[in-house]
Amino acid sequence: MLFVALTRSSIPQLPASGSPRQFPFAPGWLLTCATDDFLSRLSMSKDEIVVWESLLGGHVDSNHDVSLVTACFLPALQTLQVSKSSVSGRPVYYCTNSRGEFFASTHIAWLRRAGVSIEEDKDILPELLVYRVVAPPRTLFRGIRQLRVSGSLVIDLKDGNLRISDASRGYDPPGSSASEPEEESIRRVAVALQTAVARLAPVAPRVATLLSGGVDSSILSTIARDELSVRDTFSTAYPFDNPETNFEQEYALSAACELGTRHSLFVPTATDFLTGFVEGLAAAEAPLNHLQSVLLYLLFKSALPGHMDRIICGEAADSAFGLDTHFAFRPRNDLRGRFLSLAPVHLGLRALGSGWPRARAMAAHMDEFRSLHLPISDPLHPIWSYAAYGDFEWVRNNYGASREQVIASRSEQLQPVADRSFNDALALYALNYCDVAITTTIWSKLAEEQRKILYYPFASQDILDTAFSIPWEIKLKTGKHIVRGAGRRLGVPDFILNRRKQSFGIASDRWAETGGAMEPLVALAAKVVDIKQLRDLQGRDPSKAMTFWSLLNYAVLIRLFVRGESKEALLEELANRSKASDRRVSHSLAA
Repeated sequence: MLFVALTRSSIPQLPASGSPRQFPFAPGWLLTCATDDFLSRLSMSKDEIVVWESLLGGHVDSNHDVSLVTACFLPALQTLQVSKSSVSGRPVYYCTNSRGEFFASTHIAWLRRAGVSIEEDKDILPELLVYRVVAPPRTLFRGIRQLRVSGSLVIDLKDGNLRISDASRGYDPPGSSASEPEEESIRRVAVALQTAVARLAPVAPRVATLLSGGVDSSILSTIARDELSVRDTFSTAYPFDNPETNFEQEYALSAACELGTRHSLFVPTATDFLTGFVEGLAAAEAPLNHLQSVLLYLLFKSALPGHMDRIICGEAADSAFGLDTHFAFRPRNDLRGRFLSLAPVHLGLRALGSGWPRARAMAAHMDEFRSLHLPISDPLHPIWSYAAYGDFEWVRNNYGASREQVIASRSEQLQPVADRSFNDALALYALNYCDVAITTTIWSKLAEEQRKILYYPFASQDILDTAFSIPWEIKLKTGKHIVRGAGRRLGVPDFILNRRKQSFGIASDRWAETGGAMEPLVALAAKVVDIKQLRDLQGRDPSKAMTFWSLLNYAVLIRLFVRGESKEALLEELANRSKASDRRVSHSLAA
């Protein structure tokens, strides 16, 4: 936890648990800093006052440590600089109040404690319902912004008032390097990954790895085993999944066997999942964009030993090395691709689509392929379909927001990369506004709640720079082409590298239907949103199901942070609803 503020007077309501310290910033202004002595620390010298969060925390080893978030006050310049690294995985929220005072923290709760008003920004709801998240720099709360990946702020004084400069636009990669043999690119990636994981050497006995059994987590588990002698790996699974399609469990256990790790598979109960949903939202202070987020929170809470507090995670690999969407839109020079691109064939597929779902899907993909020539500002550009798991049409019908309105803020933020290639633009969109920017911060906060520090080696600056220096035609030769090559060089078994990639999602019929696994949450959400909307979204339709999930997230967050209801009160309400539901089921079975 990190907190800094520039105010005209002291902030008396800050709790002593954060060890708040105050320093003169300039005549009439005070700098207040607070840390938790876990993730964050405070250091002082005659030239600067620094509050920072880092990977190693209290283990001082400048050769290995990784900066996550830094707030540096330079007295001589009367300037405060706040920044976060690409590997940070930490949210940094900031705002000003009506007096022009500045506040920044990794936690919304600390802003509230400092007197910042937490109000709902209703304008973001359509975006949230379609994309499951609010893209930086906006947040769910009015007037509160968040730093982008690799973002920075400079706060100084002009004419006695604070001036805030936010010139960063997120991670901005170097251009492709001079042509090099493919094997050299693979070698550079492998070495960079080894270097990133080796930074944990000073705390190796406290390290564990999340192992889903996919390529990315298997590579990191292999490096941790070989470089740090870490053999403890963990995974989790849904309690309401179909055992016949529970690929993640199968993948994780088989990978652990091949890698020779001590693997623990954690499966919570359905009741645990519901309580974990509320507790996870209270910890994340943002929508849980993946159902998997609840599983990870429960894993951190109940399955990881207390002494294992540095956790390696493979999130962030695909954005720079090639998403499935990159692969789907790569130039089709094969006979099948050229055939499908012919106008008569495309028209034929559209005609057959009414009675043949596969033809309809192929025609829709070709429509998107032809839309690549559109400007990014156009709502029909295929980039806006990426990570759009919600239902655009439902949102338009119920909230009056057109597709253009839903993407408006994202489109504005993405304009600086509009002249780059589609592959670059998509990668930077995913990094700065979707996967890396959002998922890593959510999971980081879930881990922090249980005194764990999550580390994402694939998001380190060296890895990202190396990935963007490799031409896309090389990266997209095959799925995960460079990453698989690096894995092979690092000794990951071919059994893992060559098997089919799985999404590790869960079908909506396992959780989103009326009376299903999420039913007890409906009553909690109905105190904020219209229950008719919730009922309309329940069912097997994947897009509506994810809109339902987002609406549940939104409602509980509003109750926790805008209305100020306690987590304990919501959990008690949930427990009572669950008991009532169980009694109805029992009576039904008895009848």
